Order: sequence, then C-alpha cells, then structure tokens
Amino acid sequence: PPQPPAPPPLQEPWTGFADMAIPPDQEDKPWYVGGDFDAFQVTGEGILRLKTSWNSVASIYRSEEGLDNSTGSTVEIKLKILQASSHGYQGTCLYVQDGVHEAKITFHPDHIVVRDVNQMKYLYSIDTTDAFHVYRLTIVGNKLDVYIDGEYIRTIDLITLVSDKGILLGDISIEEGENIFAEVDYIVYSISGAFSPMQAKSPDLW
Repeated sequence: PPQPPAPPPLQEPWTGFADMAIPPDQEDKPWYVGGDFDAFQVTGEGILRLKTSWNSVASIYRSEEGLDNSTGSTVEIKLKILQASSHGYQGTCLYVQDGVHEAKITFHPDHIVVRDVNQMKYLYSIDTTDAFHVYRLTIVGNKLDVYIDGEYIRTIDLITLVSDKGILLGDISIEEGENIFAEVDYIVYSISGAFSPMQAKSPDLW
C-alpha cells in the first residue's frame, strides 16, 4: 500500500512535530488519544479531523517531562474550527502545562479566549472557521506571549500553579453541546525556550 509522505526534517529549536500525515497516536513517539471521539481520522491531505458530540470528553495529549518553566517552552498549532460552541470554555481547547503554569486557548466561532488555567485573561476577535490559522503560545517564568498567524497579540501574566507537564488538544467539557469539530494541520513544540515566530520558524516555512 502507498505510504504517507514523510514529514519535513525537524528543525532547531523544535523538539516535537506532529504533521498529521499519520494519526498522532501512531508516531514513533505516540501521542495519547483518550475519550470518545465521533471522528478521529487523517485525510488524504494530511489533515487530522476531530469531532465529539453531546457530553463526550476526548483529547490528544503529549506528556513531556522536558518542559521547564525557567527554560521556557513554545507550542504552535495550525487549526481550522469547523464548528464550536459560542458559550462555555472547555469544548475546544489547547493547553500547555510546564510544571509551574498552564496556558490555555479556548476556541469559539468568532473569537478565542486566552486563559490562565480556567481564568479568562484576554478575548481576541477572529473568525476561527474561515481558514486554517496558526496559534502560538510561549511561556517562560510567569510570562505568556500569544501569537496568531505570525503576529504578536498579547502578553499575559500567569498566576495559577500546576504540577503536570504536557500538551493537550481536545474537548474536556462534560457539558452537552460544548464540543470540538476541527481540522488540525500540525502541532509543533519546543522545550528549549520561549520563541517568537522570528526566532523559531513555523513548519510551513521550513
């Protein structure tokens, strides 16, 4: 059978790259896939489609002990929302936890919310459904920088403490109707520092 195209070589300073040519739980270093997805499939274009419904909880997760708050970390996702709840906050979310702080983006049809764990810190208006957009979070110390499509958006002070280390994308809401229906082009991350798009190029520019 035909093999999926090989991903581009991982470039410095990136640590991990899920390009979605194959399901992320089938990579050499697999992501954990848990919960009850209605859809979890890779298209012929190398796009991962995720969908939940009702009160289902499901996500993809990478445990990463190398995440270090003092060193800094960077997480970037290229994502298109197909459908999202206009209320609530856990139905479609991306977060990174570095053992000290958690930075989270929750996605809605016409905006995103940047959160310190569950506390709303900043609302940014964007049509998340019109195209793929690139969202980047960088954390070092208590400082979170947010970038969208290569542009700096906001700096947030993180206060809430956490102990876990990892990266999650999915639906972690038990509320009916707060679900994920999205397409993912890639997730890439670095445990080597908090890098702006100028300091660490996105995969589309490799």
